[in-house]
Amino acid sequence: MSAATAPGRVRGRAAAATPIMASRPSLRESMPGREPVTMTVHYRHDDRFDAALTCVISLAQGRQRPVRRKDLIMAAVASPSTAPAKAEAKLLRFALKQDAIGSGANGLVYLAAAAIFGSMFGLPAAMLVPVGAFLVAFAGFLLYLASRPAVNRAAVITVMAVNVAWVIASAEVLIAGWFPLTGLGIALVIAQAVVVAGFAGLQFAGLRKS
Repeated sequence: MSAATAPGRVRGRAAAATPIMASRPSLRESMPGREPVTMTVHYRHDDRFDAALTCVISLAQGRQRPVRRKDLIMAAVASPSTAPAKAEAKLLRFALKQDAIGSGANGLVYLAAAAIFGSMFGLPAAMLVPVGAFLVAFAGFLLYLASRPAVNRAAVITVMAVNVAWVIASAEVLIAGWFPLTGLGIALVIAQAVVVAGFAGLQFAGLRKS
């Protein structure tokens, strides 16, 4: 092959390739009267996001009207992530877990040493056993509530109501003298009331933030 014929063949191949490239329609030609749209979607699993994404895709395919920047912004706003929700509920989950630890430990001690506590604190053992069983069950419910992906607000309000009722009952025990409490018994009732009131306060603060 000579040097004179090689460029001719190269030019011939380039010329033959030109019609193939020119025959491909551009995006603007395939969508007459519409501007091409470029979308970047950051996907997170969320039902509302799925609905918003479906709406955007249907708009992009021309089923309703051309996609505008306003549509994309509205779709992004309509799909909040679950990660910020978990971060906002961090204080609430912490309060529920601490309440569960305190209630569970207290309940187990009541069940294991009801007779000893009865003589030491002046509280009847017949009352400490059912109270201990309730506290253990209550602790399990708190742990279950704190482990859920979305904390149930109505359940948290119920937990706060139980804690407030405990504080009120503790005050009634001290004021009305329902039981012949010893000095240690009075200190125990006051300490428990203060701790439970603190749990209720933390749960209220966490509920407001979540």
